[in-house]
Amino acid sequence: MKIKNQLFQFSLNVDSLEMDLKNIVRATGYKSEKSFPNFPLLNALYNEIRNILTPECAYIISSSVDCNSNKGEIKIGNVVFKTGKIISSSLKEISQTAIFIGTLGKTYDIWLEEKKKIEDPYVEYLADLIGSEIAESIAKWVHKKIEEHFTKEQQNCSNRYSPGYCGWNVKEQKKIFDFFPKDTCGITLTESSLMLPIKSVSGIIGIGKNVEWKDYPCEVCNVPFCYKNRRSTLV
Repeated sequence: MKIKNQLFQFSLNVDSLEMDLKNIVRATGYKSEKSFPNFPLLNALYNEIRNILTPECAYIISSSVDCNSNKGEIKIGNVVFKTGKIISSSLKEISQTAIFIGTLGKTYDIWLEEKKKIEDPYVEYLADLIGSEIAESIAKWVHKKIEEHFTKEQQNCSNRYSPGYCGWNVKEQKKIFDFFPKDTCGITLTESSLMLPIKSVSGIIGIGKNVEWKDYPCEVCNVPFCYKNRRSTLV
């Protein structure tokens, strides 16, 4: 059963997104643009992508929430999310939640398929990193939008958490999408809970007077490949 909440949906201007090529360079293992030998290629691909994007995002605010940090669960409406104790402990003071989704759009997928025809794995690798950075910038835009609204009401916002973070099973992605009308932002889920278009994001943000933003607890998380984990050796 779909849960009815007020839906906020946006088509985004690429220029409104906060993107930083330094983050992409660091993801390749280099400290700076100067030390990265393939920066001209990265910059060219980045500009190509910017010109074809059709980013969208949406979020729903729910005031029907209950957090059980002992069980590692968060209940939103009548839906129980088994987030695990790391996330639920961070959200134990929430009085509301924002459930969000966002995407670069199908044009990125089409562009990437064209790049694959070149049969250059390195170009595909950089294109994928750029797509991930822009997807993260969409999540940041949503986060900022929600913070702006609730700051006026003297409410704080938590970090944003997504299925796959901190042991939260990615299969619970479906529960997030049950809050949204079908095909919101043109995003669909595969049987394995993969979002399409491929560079899409989803998650929840806790809201409340006593909620605090905290650094992501990478030292206790057991997912070493998470992009929040910055332990790699840079050159």
